[in-house]
Amino acid sequence: MNHFSPEPFSTERFPFYGGDLQTLHDWFFPPVRQEDTATPFAISLADGDTLTGRLSEPLGEAVASLILV
Repeated sequence: MNHFSPEPFSTERFPFYGGDLQTLHDWFFPPVRQEDTATPFAISLADGDTLTGRLSEPLGEAVASLILV
């Protein structure tokens, strides 16, 4: 059996080699959170239920729309 040796300059970055250190990355370097600017909305359905959602609009010109259900 051949010994595995990862390629240099792989997707893992020093000093976060291996899953354990990658798990701790966000604890040492918390991600930058952006303000939530989405607008909540509600649609009343015929059967009395309500469909709720949030609308996020781009800052610039939109190229396409995406709807997640």
